[in-house]
Amino acid sequence: MRTIFITALAVLAALAVSAQPATADDPDAIPSQRNWDDAESRECVTPWRTGVLGQYGAQGFFIDGCTVRVWCPPTGVRWCEVTGGGFIQTQVYAGHRLTLNSRVRRFSSNGSVIDWQDRTCGGSPDICVAPAIVTTLLPGESASEQCNGVRENRVNTAEVRCSIFMEYK
Repeated sequence: MRTIFITALAVLAALAVSAQPATADDPDAIPSQRNWDDAESRECVTPWRTGVLGQYGAQGFFIDGCTVRVWCPPTGVRWCEVTGGGFIQTQVYAGHRLTLNSRVRRFSSNGSVIDWQDRTCGGSPDICVAPAIVTTLLPGESASEQCNGVRENRVNTAEVRCSIFMEYK
């Protein structure tokens, strides 16, 4: 009995090391940014992740995503148009089902949340793209795109990619 208990503790300790709890934003996500005269885009991509089985009630492996944010210039523009979106894809295309949650939040110039819009995609094999979210900002306001996903309970890994594009008007 003592051997079974010690073995069970060793297995639990090994699982605790290998399966880290979800944090909502993957700390290892890689950000990128591009600027043009009349627009800018920001994107973040997570490393390939196994995910956390059942995290937040997921019916599969929850994959932390990432967040990107843009600011409409306080001067020199009348308004800004923002398009946000994201996708998740498996590393090995094997017909595994995926879902993705995408949220664009708008913030006032003092940083308080004005509103948000959500989009999802679900049940797609190997790649799942959420429909784009389009909104507008006034000068000095900002917007963020945050996304995360779930992959089917099979042997595989996935990456999450979140992006936001802003055009100055």
